[in-house]
Amino acid sequence: NVNKICRWPEKFIDIFSLKLGDNSDILSDISFNNIIGLYSQINRKPIIKLQENYYCLNPQRLCDNIDRIIMKDLFKKSGSKKQEIIKLISDNCEELTANMFKKIIPNALIDLKNYYKIDTGYAENDLLIEYDNNLIVVEIKSGSFTPDVAYNNIDSHIDSLKNLLEKSDTQSYNFVETFKNNGTLAIYEDNRQNSKIKRTLKYADYNKIYRITVTLEAFNEIESRAEKINILNLNKDIIVICLDDLRVYSDYFENNLSEFFHYLNQRVKATRNKKIYLNDELDHLGLYIDYNDYVLTTNNIAKTGKNIGNVIFDEPRKDIDKYYNSKFFYGLDIPKPVQNFPKHMQDIINFCNNNYISNSTILTNSILCLSGESREKELNQNIGLLINTNIKQNRYKIFYVGTDIFFFFICLKKDDPVDIKRLDLRIYSNMYLSKKDKCYGVFIYYDETQKISNILINIYDLSSVDNMDEIIAYSEEVKSSRVELQMKKMKVGRNDPCTCGSGMKYKYCCRNKEYV
Repeated sequence: NVNKICRWPEKFIDIFSLKLGDNSDILSDISFNNIIGLYSQINRKPIIKLQENYYCLNPQRLCDNIDRIIMKDLFKKSGSKKQEIIKLISDNCEELTANMFKKIIPNALIDLKNYYKIDTGYAENDLLIEYDNNLIVVEIKSGSFTPDVAYNNIDSHIDSLKNLLEKSDTQSYNFVETFKNNGTLAIYEDNRQNSKIKRTLKYADYNKIYRITVTLEAFNEIESRAEKINILNLNKDIIVICLDDLRVYSDYFENNLSEFFHYLNQRVKATRNKKIYLNDELDHLGLYIDYNDYVLTTNNIAKTGKNIGNVIFDEPRKDIDKYYNSKFFYGLDIPKPVQNFPKHMQDIINFCNNNYISNSTILTNSILCLSGESREKELNQNIGLLINTNIKQNRYKIFYVGTDIFFFFICLKKDDPVDIKRLDLRIYSNMYLSKKDKCYGVFIYYDETQKISNILINIYDLSSVDNMDEIIAYSEEVKSSRVELQMKKMKVGRNDPCTCGSGMKYKYCCRNKEYV
């Protein structure tokens, strides 16, 4: 009984209600079309008035549609103030969206209502979020999806869907393309002729640029696979989410920007994979928690048979639903479903979450991409060996992560310029041997209690050095020591990769004296 439970004014309840006698004309024509139409009306107005009481037929539908129904009634009664109400709703959605991203990335630079110049004047962007070398370009749509059932009015259905998604996709795509082509982009406060510049962006400053569309309307079946729906013409790498799902993300990833940016990378990869065809946006999050690189998992499953179409997972968001249902409806304190990381890896992630470190997301994205075995054996165990060794000088070890080379130097005492110079030489020598022009040097400092006290991440560019002769000479020493060490451990065949790390076959490299 809605009257007793909600204690809403009757005038307000009527907005969501059908009454006895409504739609009685379908009794004379019980066609499929009319039944679908009635079903649609009950979804939009799931309360029925019997005598003087109101009863809810479907509480879930009421919750899902309450904002849409209120807005529709406001528009009906607002008259000349309709545009003013639309603007208020739009502004509110934009502020809510910005606040949710700020909850995830507290130190992000966030700009609402942005304008930039194009040939015909100014173009608008709703929201820009900048953190370190990442830029998130967000377009926000507060309009409603079509009230018409697709069966009744397919053209209206498609037009409203296109208006919600294609337009916002084009806006963010044009922003990124203009930015990329110009190299720099001035961001203005408004679209007036003498508008002030908020700031100027440089394309080279960003390692990653993400495009996201946020809609007030919630339509999970579409947003979770929007890029794969044939009637939509979307550019690649666009993520479509509704405000409700963004609210879940803002809670789940609160103050955990490292995993959030890694998840964004996986979510973008999923838009490119034709075999991932999910029914709910939070299915993506569930798969990320279970499999980390769930796109790779999907591809591996698809390889197990011939002519496999979509890969279907069994209730991928089950644990997320259980967690939030228990939290909000039952007040239970159950553990949040998360990926489990080895201790030293978790320490690095936590430190990067709690401190602003230049290039930190490049570091965390790389270690989060490691498989479970690599996380434990290659990273966690090696760090443990280094920091548990009772020594009085700096210790370091080289790790290779992913396709880019990352050098992790685990230090046991305060910064020592002499050591850093020596390590720089070793980094450049390894780059020379591995034929890498650029890489990142990661210096992790631990205090006497084996807690991280600082992390520095430097970019190394081999083309900018002025001591190339010294680097080449040192690299020959490194190569010789590698060969000598490896030859003691194992027998290298003529056609095996050379142990010096050159990438050449042994018979063409160190086996031939002229290469030694």
